Amino acid sequence: MGVLVYEADRLLFRQRSHLGRYRVRYWNRSDLQVGIGSWIDAQDVSSRLPSVQIISVRCRYVDQTFELAVSQGRYTALRSWVEAVPPGWNADVA
Repeated sequence: MGVLVYEADRLLFRQRSHLGRYRVRYWNRSDLQVGIGSWIDAQDVSSRLPSVQIISVRCRYVDQTFELAVSQGRYTALRSWVEAVPPGWNADVA
């Protein structure tokens, strides 16, 4: 469980550790590949989310493969972020 933060050039994942501190992972946007999501049973992810529909998204970053489990609304936000052009990219292209 954690929080995804969308920045212009990277995706951050903040997760609270058992010591009350945050562990932060990030993936640069240019190297992150996000696959198509598929529905999973919320009980497979966490018993704290009994009524939330969860989507599993397979991701690839450089030579790592991992999955993110997000709600439907968060999946829509992730897809939009991946497909949108970041500010400043191709700014000098005419």
